[in-house]
Amino acid sequence: MTAESSRTETSPPWRWRGVGPALAIVAIGGGLALRLVAPSPLWLDEALSVNIARLAPADMVDALRHDGHPALYYLLLGWWMDLFGESDFAVRALSAVFSLLTVPVLWAITRRHGARLAGATVLVALTSPYLVRFGTEARMYALLALLVALGWLAIDRALERPTGVRLVAVAVVSAALVHTHYWSFWVIGAALGILAWTGWVAGRVEPGLRRACRLVGASVAAGAASFAVWLGVFLDQLGSTGTPWADRARPAEIAVETI
Repeated sequence: MTAESSRTETSPPWRWRGVGPALAIVAIGGGLALRLVAPSPLWLDEALSVNIARLAPADMVDALRHDGHPALYYLLLGWWMDLFGESDFAVRALSAVFSLLTVPVLWAITRRHGARLAGATVLVALTSPYLVRFGTEARMYALLALLVALGWLAIDRALERPTGVRLVAVAVVSAALVHTHYWSFWVIGAALGILAWTGWVAGRVEPGLRRACRLVGASVAAGAASFAVWLGVFLDQLGSTGTPWADRARPAEIAVETI
Protein backbone atom coordinates (compact mmCIF):
# COMPACT_ATOMS: atom_id res chain seq x y z
CA MET A 1 0.00 0.00 0.00
CA THR A 2 1.44 3.36 -0.96
CA ALA A 3 1.69 6.34 1.36
CA GLU A 4 -0.75 8.21 -0.84
CA SER A 5 -3.42 5.49 -0.70
CA SER A 6 -2.97 5.15 3.08
CA ARG A 7 -3.45 8.86 3.53
CA THR A 8 -6.57 8.74 1.37
CA GLU A 9 -8.08 5.91 3.41
CA THR A 10 -7.43 7.48 6.80
CA SER A 11 -8.38 11.06 5.92
CA PRO A 12 -12.04 12.05 6.06
CA PRO A 13 -13.65 12.78 2.70
CA TRP A 14 -13.20 16.41 1.70
CA ARG A 15 -16.92 16.99 1.67
CA TRP A 16 -17.11 16.29 5.42
CA ARG A 17 -14.25 18.51 6.52
CA GLY A 18 -16.34 21.67 6.64
CA VAL A 19 -19.37 20.10 8.31
CA GLY A 20 -18.27 20.91 11.88
CA PRO A 21 -17.56 24.61 11.29
CA ALA A 22 -20.69 24.91 9.15
CA LEU A 23 -22.86 23.42 11.89
CA ALA A 24 -21.25 25.74 14.44
CA ILE A 25 -22.00 28.75 12.26
CA VAL A 26 -25.61 27.66 11.77
CA ALA A 27 -26.09 27.02 15.49
CA ILE A 28 -24.57 30.32 16.54
CA GLY A 29 -26.44 32.23 13.84
CA GLY A 30 -29.65 30.60 15.02
CA GLY A 31 -28.91 31.56 18.60
CA LEU A 32 -28.26 35.14 17.54
CA ALA A 33 -31.56 35.21 15.65
CA LEU A 34 -33.47 33.77 18.62
CA ARG A 35 -31.96 36.37 20.92
CA LEU A 36 -32.97 39.11 18.49
CA VAL A 37 -36.59 37.99 18.36
CA ALA A 38 -36.81 37.25 22.09
CA PRO A 39 -39.70 39.22 23.63
CA SER A 40 -37.49 41.45 25.75
CA PRO A 41 -38.24 45.18 25.65
CA LEU A 42 -35.54 47.73 25.00
CA TRP A 43 -33.68 48.61 28.16
CA LEU A 44 -32.90 52.19 29.17
CA ASP A 45 -29.76 52.80 27.11
CA GLU A 46 -31.30 51.20 24.02
CA ALA A 47 -34.40 53.37 24.34
CA LEU A 48 -32.12 56.39 24.64
CA SER A 49 -30.38 55.34 21.42
CA VAL A 50 -33.71 55.24 19.59
CA ASN A 51 -34.85 58.59 20.98
CA ILE A 52 -31.65 60.31 19.92
CA ALA A 53 -31.57 58.60 16.52
CA ARG A 54 -35.06 59.94 15.75
CA LEU A 55 -33.79 63.53 15.81
CA ALA A 56 -32.59 65.62 12.91
CA PRO A 57 -28.77 65.97 12.84
CA ALA A 58 -28.76 69.50 14.28
CA ASP A 59 -31.10 68.53 17.12
CA MET A 60 -29.09 65.36 17.65
CA VAL A 61 -25.96 67.37 18.36
CA ASP A 62 -27.79 69.41 21.00
CA ALA A 63 -29.19 66.25 22.58
CA LEU A 64 -25.77 64.61 22.68
CA ARG A 65 -24.40 67.50 24.72
CA HIS A 66 -26.20 65.77 27.59
CA ASP A 67 -25.17 62.25 26.59
CA GLY A 68 -21.78 60.58 26.83
CA HIS A 69 -20.99 59.47 23.28
CA PRO A 70 -20.14 60.83 19.83
CA ALA A 71 -22.71 60.97 17.02
CA LEU A 72 -21.77 58.39 14.37
CA TYR A 73 -23.75 55.42 15.69
CA TYR A 74 -26.85 57.53 16.26
CA LEU A 75 -26.69 58.88 12.70
CA LEU A 76 -26.40 55.36 11.29
CA LEU A 77 -29.23 54.11 13.51
CA GLY A 78 -31.43 57.00 12.38
CA TRP A 79 -30.90 56.13 8.71
CA TRP A 80 -31.48 52.45 9.49
CA MET A 81 -34.77 53.27 11.25
CA ASP A 82 -35.91 55.30 8.24
CA LEU A 83 -35.50 52.15 6.14
CA PHE A 84 -36.63 49.38 8.49
CA GLY A 85 -38.77 50.99 11.17
CA GLU A 86 -38.49 51.33 14.94
CA SER A 87 -39.54 47.93 16.24
CA ASP A 88 -37.31 46.34 18.88
CA PHE A 89 -36.20 43.76 16.33
CA ALA A 90 -35.42 46.40 13.68
CA VAL A 91 -33.32 48.68 15.85
CA ARG A 92 -31.36 45.76 17.31
CA ALA A 93 -30.79 44.20 13.89
CA LEU A 94 -28.31 46.94 12.94
CA SER A 95 -25.95 45.76 15.68
CA ALA A 96 -26.40 42.17 14.49
CA VAL A 97 -25.27 43.26 11.03
CA PHE A 98 -22.19 44.92 12.52
CA SER A 99 -21.29 41.81 14.54
CA LEU A 100 -21.72 39.48 11.57
CA LEU A 101 -19.64 41.76 9.33
CA THR A 102 -16.83 41.63 11.89
CA VAL A 103 -16.37 37.90 11.29
CA PRO A 104 -15.23 38.02 7.62
CA VAL A 105 -12.97 40.97 8.43
CA LEU A 106 -11.21 38.89 11.10
CA TRP A 107 -10.96 36.03 8.61
CA ALA A 108 -9.32 38.35 6.08
CA ILE A 109 -6.78 39.45 8.69
CA THR A 110 -5.74 35.92 9.65
CA ARG A 111 -6.07 34.02 6.37
CA ARG A 112 -2.54 34.94 5.28
CA HIS A 113 -1.26 32.89 8.20
CA GLY A 114 -3.09 29.77 7.09
CA ALA A 115 -6.58 28.42 6.60
CA ARG A 116 -6.56 26.63 9.97
CA LEU A 117 -5.84 29.82 11.91
CA ALA A 118 -8.43 31.72 9.89
CA GLY A 119 -11.02 29.04 10.62
CA ALA A 120 -10.21 29.05 14.33
CA THR A 121 -10.48 32.84 14.38
CA VAL A 122 -13.91 32.71 12.78
CA LEU A 123 -15.07 30.11 15.32
CA VAL A 124 -13.79 32.18 18.25
CA ALA A 125 -15.45 35.30 16.84
CA LEU A 126 -18.77 33.56 16.34
CA THR A 127 -18.72 32.30 19.94
CA SER A 128 -17.43 35.55 21.42
CA PRO A 129 -19.77 36.69 24.22
CA TYR A 130 -18.95 40.27 23.25
CA LEU A 131 -20.03 39.92 19.62
CA VAL A 132 -23.11 37.86 20.47
CA ARG A 133 -24.36 40.04 23.32
CA PHE A 134 -23.67 43.43 21.79
CA GLY A 135 -24.81 42.15 18.41
CA THR A 136 -28.31 42.12 19.91
CA GLU A 137 -28.30 45.51 21.65
CA ALA A 138 -29.20 48.82 20.08
CA ARG A 139 -25.95 50.41 21.18
CA MET A 140 -22.69 51.32 19.46
CA TYR A 141 -20.47 48.53 20.80
CA ALA A 142 -20.91 46.14 17.87
CA LEU A 143 -20.00 48.97 15.49
CA LEU A 144 -16.94 49.64 17.63
CA ALA A 145 -15.79 46.01 17.31
CA LEU A 146 -16.27 46.11 13.53
CA LEU A 147 -14.27 49.32 13.21
CA VAL A 148 -11.42 47.97 15.34
CA ALA A 149 -11.22 44.92 13.06
CA LEU A 150 -11.38 47.11 9.94
CA GLY A 151 -8.65 49.33 11.34
CA TRP A 152 -6.42 46.33 11.97
CA LEU A 153 -6.94 45.11 8.41
CA ALA A 154 -6.42 48.57 6.92
CA ILE A 155 -3.17 49.12 8.83
CA ASP A 156 -1.91 45.65 7.94
CA ARG A 157 -2.51 46.26 4.24
CA ALA A 158 -1.05 49.77 4.33
CA LEU A 159 2.15 48.52 5.95
CA GLU A 160 2.54 46.01 3.13
CA ARG A 161 2.07 48.64 0.44
CA PRO A 162 1.40 52.21 1.61
CA THR A 163 -0.52 53.44 -1.44
CA GLY A 164 -2.70 56.52 -1.28
CA VAL A 165 -5.92 54.53 -1.26
CA ARG A 166 -4.77 52.30 1.60
CA LEU A 167 -3.56 55.24 3.66
CA VAL A 168 -6.87 57.03 3.15
CA ALA A 169 -8.65 53.88 4.31
CA VAL A 170 -6.60 53.95 7.53
CA ALA A 171 -7.52 57.59 8.11
CA VAL A 172 -11.22 57.02 7.42
CA VAL A 173 -11.47 54.09 9.85
CA SER A 174 -9.54 56.03 12.50
CA ALA A 175 -11.96 58.94 12.12
CA ALA A 176 -14.95 56.62 12.36
CA LEU A 177 -13.54 55.10 15.54
CA VAL A 178 -13.18 58.37 17.44
CA HIS A 179 -16.68 59.42 16.35
CA THR A 180 -18.17 56.15 17.62
CA HIS A 181 -16.85 55.82 21.19
CA TYR A 182 -14.33 57.72 23.29
CA TRP A 183 -12.67 54.45 24.28
CA SER A 184 -11.27 54.46 20.75
CA PHE A 185 -8.58 56.91 21.81
CA TRP A 186 -6.99 54.06 23.74
CA VAL A 187 -6.92 52.03 20.53
CA ILE A 188 -5.52 54.96 18.55
CA GLY A 189 -2.81 55.52 21.15
CA ALA A 190 -1.88 51.83 21.19
CA ALA A 191 -1.73 51.72 17.38
CA LEU A 192 0.52 54.77 17.23
CA GLY A 193 2.79 53.33 19.91
CA ILE A 194 3.12 49.98 18.11
CA LEU A 195 3.80 51.71 14.80
CA ALA A 196 6.48 53.90 16.38
CA TRP A 197 8.13 50.89 18.04
CA THR A 198 7.99 48.80 14.87
CA GLY A 199 9.42 51.60 12.78
CA TRP A 200 12.25 52.16 15.24
CA VAL A 201 13.22 48.50 15.80
CA ALA A 202 12.44 46.74 12.52
CA GLY A 203 13.08 49.84 10.46
CA ARG A 204 16.79 49.62 11.16
CA VAL A 205 17.01 46.52 8.99
CA GLU A 206 14.09 47.35 6.68
CA PRO A 207 14.15 51.04 5.73
CA GLY A 208 11.01 50.58 3.66
CA LEU A 209 9.11 49.41 6.74
CA ARG A 210 10.21 52.47 8.69
CA ARG A 211 8.80 54.72 5.97
CA ALA A 212 5.58 52.71 5.87
CA CYS A 213 5.18 53.00 9.65
CA ARG A 214 5.58 56.76 9.44
CA LEU A 215 3.01 57.08 6.68
CA VAL A 216 0.51 54.80 8.40
CA GLY A 217 1.03 56.55 11.73
CA ALA A 218 0.41 59.91 10.07
CA SER A 219 -2.81 58.53 8.57
CA VAL A 220 -4.01 57.25 11.95
CA ALA A 221 -3.25 60.62 13.54
CA ALA A 222 -4.96 62.52 10.71
CA GLY A 223 -8.11 60.46 11.11
CA ALA A 224 -8.13 60.94 14.88
CA ALA A 225 -7.61 64.69 14.40
CA SER A 226 -11.07 64.89 12.84
CA PHE A 227 -12.34 64.73 16.42
CA ALA A 228 -11.60 68.46 16.58
CA VAL A 229 -14.99 69.16 14.99
CA TRP A 230 -16.65 67.42 17.96
CA LEU A 231 -14.43 68.86 20.67
CA GLY A 232 -16.90 71.55 21.76
CA VAL A 233 -19.65 68.98 22.32
CA PHE A 234 -17.21 66.71 24.14
CA LEU A 235 -16.28 69.51 26.55
CA ASP A 236 -19.97 70.14 27.23
CA GLN A 237 -20.43 66.43 27.93
CA LEU A 238 -17.62 66.48 30.47
CA GLY A 239 -19.57 69.01 32.50
CA SER A 240 -23.05 67.50 32.21
CA THR A 241 -22.76 63.72 31.93
CA GLY A 242 -21.11 60.87 33.75
CA THR A 243 -22.03 58.38 36.44
CA PRO A 244 -22.98 60.44 39.52
CA TRP A 245 -23.67 57.24 41.48
CA ALA A 246 -20.03 56.09 41.14
CA ASP A 247 -16.93 57.28 42.95
CA ARG A 248 -14.24 59.01 40.92
CA ALA A 249 -11.67 56.41 39.86
CA ARG A 250 -8.00 56.97 40.63
CA PRO A 251 -5.46 56.74 37.76
CA ALA A 252 -4.04 53.48 39.15
CA GLU A 253 -7.50 51.90 39.21
CA ILE A 254 -8.13 52.95 35.63
CA ALA A 255 -4.80 51.44 34.56
CA VAL A 256 -5.53 48.12 36.31
CA GLU A 257 -9.03 47.86 34.83
CA THR A 258 -7.68 48.66 31.37
CA ILE A 259 -5.10 45.86 31.61
